[in-house]
Amino acid sequence: MPDEPTVSCAWCGTTASPPPVTWTVQTAARGIEYLCERCTRDNVRKIEGSLPTDYW
Repeated sequence: MPDEPTVSCAWCGTTASPPPVTWTVQTAARGIEYLCERCTRDNVRKIEGSLPTDYW
């Protein structure tokens, strides 16, 4: 079985291996970013509204 990738939350730095299905995946200027459950929950309205991350 191959090694599972380790990912980290782009906002708080929490790490997980493998990436949980409950995390948010988004494409940003730097590539693919992951947001943990807590950061997603805390910012869901801003994410859904597609506000630039400067407003978060």
